[in-house]
Amino acid sequence: MSVARGLVFITGASSGIGQALARRYAQDGWRLALVGRRAAELTAWAEAQGWPGERWRVYGADVAQVDAIVAAGQACLAQQGVPDVVIASAGISIGVDTAVRGDLQVMARIFATNNLGLAASFQPFIAPMRRRGSGTYVAEPAESRILFQYFRLVPDSDEASFPDSRVLHWSREKADETDRVSLALPHGSDVWRIARVRDLGGVPVIAETISLSAMRWSPRRRCSTRSRSMPPMRQAGWWRSMLR
Repeated sequence: MSVARGLVFITGASSGIGQALARRYAQDGWRLALVGRRAAELTAWAEAQGWPGERWRVYGADVAQVDAIVAAGQACLAQQGVPDVVIASAGISIGVDTAVRGDLQVMARIFATNNLGLAASFQPFIAPMRRRGSGTYVAEPAESRILFQYFRLVPDSDEASFPDSRVLHWSREKADETDRVSLALPHGSDVWRIARVRDLGGVPVIAETISLSAMRWSPRRRCSTRSRSMPPMRQAGWWRSMLR
């Protein structure tokens, strides 16, 4: 956070990492330009935070739609000015099988979101930042591992889609034997237990229990009630999950 009280433009701010970043930047005094597909839901969430209205704006856009995300950036320039930081947080991770014809369309969607969407998120700000002589772009490359490593879910329509997740509750508990083995924890360790449901097209299809190592996961960090996934933590061995 090198620029005090600057402006940060965040895509994927409706949930997950993007929403957590928005909250943290707001706590540090930054002005926010928040981008998400679910603009009404994002606006309601921002209003619930109690932030002064002049400190934030919401721009509805899907990063997979180049014209939409570029328009959101241009609207930010017109309404709030040139950001100091642009964070491309929106992204998807879906397992594909190139032997399946329908999965080629899924690959196209992933590319449109994670590659073209990334470039389109930055494009409106490149020239203004160059003229000003400063600016920071932040992006995280797509995870090399797919979210669903051992199974694939496809509805009757045969169109693969990435699920939305709803956290039902979470609590701190003693690690059981499976936790200790999976997370390499010593006896007596605690875990954060998170229960969530995954929806495909608004229909609940998966009940999941996640165990997070309390040694590696700070209790000060909040668990969002809506998120897409936690692949960075899983890849780091911070959590295990049980699906039903």
